[in-house]
Amino acid sequence: MEFYPQGNTPNLMLADNPELSREFAEEVLWILATNEPLVADDSLDTLVQSFETPVAIDAYQTVGALAQTAPVIGKLLSGKTGVRESYRLHEHTQAVLNGFEADYAADFTDPQDKKLLRTALLLQDMGKSLCIAHCGNRREQSPYNAAVVDNLLASVSETTLTTDDKQTIRLLLAHDILGGALKGYKGVEESVAQQQVTELEPLFPSAYRDRYRCLMRVVYMSDVSAYTDYRSYVAAQDGQTTPCLPGLNKEYEVLTMHPCGRVVFKDPANNALLDRLTEPF
Repeated sequence: MEFYPQGNTPNLMLADNPELSREFAEEVLWILATNEPLVADDSLDTLVQSFETPVAIDAYQTVGALAQTAPVIGKLLSGKTGVRESYRLHEHTQAVLNGFEADYAADFTDPQDKKLLRTALLLQDMGKSLCIAHCGNRREQSPYNAAVVDNLLASVSETTLTTDDKQTIRLLLAHDILGGALKGYKGVEESVAQQQVTELEPLFPSAYRDRYRCLMRVVYMSDVSAYTDYRSYVAAQDGQTTPCLPGLNKEYEVLTMHPCGRVVFKDPANNALLDRLTEPF
């Protein structure tokens, strides 16, 4: 399989119908319930191995390679994410990966760390379009995300991602503590968020326990910055680069571009809170 072909050509698989049927969702849920692998060969394992590269990965080609691992994965990636601009899952995933590459990848010199974070960000919302097809909305996506991630990680060998790596990815994707404290609408007090973050520490494998707060921050900020036009994605229909949703940095003015080149919160108090909950960059 050629993971990274040259050029942003249209991708018919990713441009498929974004409206996934309930029947399709039920078929996928049955596969998950029976522990049948969604990816039956070593193509996902080989893709994850490629994430050790020190150079920035091409997000469009990466999600295209993920779509090629199995037809059901391609359909999930083509599905909608439930936001107002009809964002497809692969478009959001591209934006998240682009955020990591732009703002944080250079800070991680260990190839294993790069591989772990790229894998986590690639898979973070893989159950979202499934949830929408099954429930009609994205509010209950957490168990769907977890089920798909568990299934896909089982297709990655222990020599590519160790048991500790996989457990760390699951923990990073299983909680939205930072979002609850920083988005406001959930109303999570800092003391509660601090306790929740602290309680996660013994759950992380010892190899990652000393920097789990840093990893949480990177995953959260890569995700939240994807809802701004500081990020972009390649449209599968025509291969054109398209700015992402402008909502957070235009309509709501939540995020801004810091002189250091990273996307940060516009309100200094939110950046200070993020520093207290995680680790400053």
